[in-house]
Amino acid sequence: MKFTLSLFIGILIFSMNVSGQDFEQMNKKELRTAIDQFQFNIDSLQKQIVVLVESKENLRRQLETLKSGAELNNQRLSETKDQLTATEKKIEILKIKIEQQQQQISKLQEEKRNVTDSISKLNETITSLSKLNTILSSSKNNNENNPGPTNNINSEIIINKSNPNDFLNKYFFELNPLMRNRFSFNLSKIIIGDVNYKNRNNNYYNNNEENGGALSLPEILNAEDFSFWTSKVREYPEPDNSRDGLKAASVLEVKERDFLNKKMPTFEILKNKLFTMQFINKGTEESFLFNVSKTGSNNMRNKAIINLANEEVKADGENSKAKDIVWEIINIGEESYIALTEDQINRLNVELSNWGSYSNYDKESSYERKSRYINNRYVSYYEINTDKIYLSRNKDKFMNDGYFINPNTCVFLFKINPL
Repeated sequence: MKFTLSLFIGILIFSMNVSGQDFEQMNKKELRTAIDQFQFNIDSLQKQIVVLVESKENLRRQLETLKSGAELNNQRLSETKDQLTATEKKIEILKIKIEQQQQQISKLQEEKRNVTDSISKLNETITSLSKLNTILSSSKNNNENNPGPTNNINSEIIINKSNPNDFLNKYFFELNPLMRNRFSFNLSKIIIGDVNYKNRNNNYYNNNEENGGALSLPEILNAEDFSFWTSKVREYPEPDNSRDGLKAASVLEVKERDFLNKKMPTFEILKNKLFTMQFINKGTEESFLFNVSKTGSNNMRNKAIINLANEEVKADGENSKAKDIVWEIINIGEESYIALTEDQINRLNVELSNWGSYSNYDKESSYERKSRYINNRYVSYYEINTDKIYLSRNKDKFMNDGYFINPNTCVFLFKINPL
């Protein structure tokens, strides 16, 4: 294209130069030369035109080919996109099917575990019944050979009625190393009351039939038989200036059933040695050295002791175990529990308190009667500790009404749930 343009400009300049001459003064030879030059230039231009036309046609054909290729590529691209979308849908469907299969596998595994547990229990029961049948057969033979009353007690007959899936029930017997385990507390039961006798003495010859009778007995109650309360206000006025004490109904509100469990800390045990307690309600944690061992007994039944040794000591250095924690795992019936008192629970930053006990003032009282000087006179009011948690027993068919309980007289039996 550049060559054609240059040739055209050369011819134009040459033409202008020739036209500027006087043709009449040119001889025939010079005219022939000029005509031949023009004819040569014209032929060259025509050849260039032919070449350009062919180039144009080639470019047109190439353009058509490219258009066809682009349309084909676009079609293939669209088909590929459709195939990709269909494949992605198939993958999603397969993922859902895999998840469903995994759920089915989990259910089947759970059913297998349940069946295994059932078979184990059944085998234990069959074994126990077999032993019992042997004993009864032996007793029958003895009775036939030696008529008369017999008292045959076999201490080897043990039928396990505990929950086999409960962590603490299994852990008590095995005490397996806990390498990386987290737990939470779950209040199961509360023991209240004491054993009280009427006029009990050791006089064998005393004919008073009332002597030695049981006046009251302890009770082991489910956690659902109790309620937990907190104060909804920090201050409450006392218009009548009464000294009868603050009424619970005026300021307290009952909390949800698992309120105490939510206040209790969680804890983690690493390598069966490091015990770390996370205090949820305080946003802090505390670490101990963990040790557990079976030692001592409760009513001739084995128990275990959990020792949590804190490296921190009192400021005066007199008691190196001032911040240590000791928990006992005791067995009641067929179940194992961690038994905690009010003081032990308070050590876990959960503030149990006795509602309305004036003897509690020497600690940190639940509420306290105070007064302010307002408008030239003293106005009495109650200042209430809103961090305290109060315990009440719910009314049942043998009671006229529910009542608040001093947690200092209770023992709280906890299970622990793996997290």
